[in-house]
Amino acid sequence: MYKDLIALFKKVRKSEKMTQQQVADLCKASMFTVSKMECGKGIPRIDTFCDMCNAMGYMVVICPLPDDSKQKVFVKEVVVIKEKLVDYDHFNETID
Repeated sequence: MYKDLIALFKKVRKSEKMTQQQVADLCKASMFTVSKMECGKGIPRIDTFCDMCNAMGYMVVICPLPDDSKQKVFVKEVVVIKEKLVDYDHFNETID
């Protein structure tokens, strides 16, 4: 699953015509962090990954499983919804 998510991240970054350096600059991470993740040699913290997605104009969303799900389910497909967050700090405050 992690490899699929990273492959999707890289595909989105390229479709947005952004370099690793541009993503890194916008989310105040190092290009090394972005590169290492895309090569499968490192796993960023979840907040760093979310910041990298936000830098490209995307957000990470966690949705509950259906109520009738009684067992552990592994998601095989990731759906990407492009959303621009106008006030990301305010968004964080409202869900705390």
